Amino acid sequence: MTKKERALLACEALEKLYPEIKCSLNFSKPYELMIAARLSAQCTDARVNIVTEELFKKYPTLEAFAEADGMEEDILMEADMEESVEMQENQDVEE
Repeated sequence: MTKKERALLACEALEKLYPEIKCSLNFSKPYELMIAARLSAQCTDARVNIVTEELFKKYPTLEAFAEADGMEEDILMEADMEESVEMQENQDVEE
């Protein structure tokens, strides 16, 4: 069995186990999901959706992402800083 055939079997099995599953990350192109998933390791999916809304407008194609210089660091810092502020606000409300 080839890798592609095994991957298809795995996808079919997962679809049977989780027929109603929906990805919480917003994306319209496969590469956008890859970028959003990478960012989600740094902060919440809700925060990623906020950050990527502007990000995907600014860089509408994969080529635009490839040509962006230093973009990744800026995005990760922005997402991290925004989440830190949000966490602090939530702590203030709880106290």
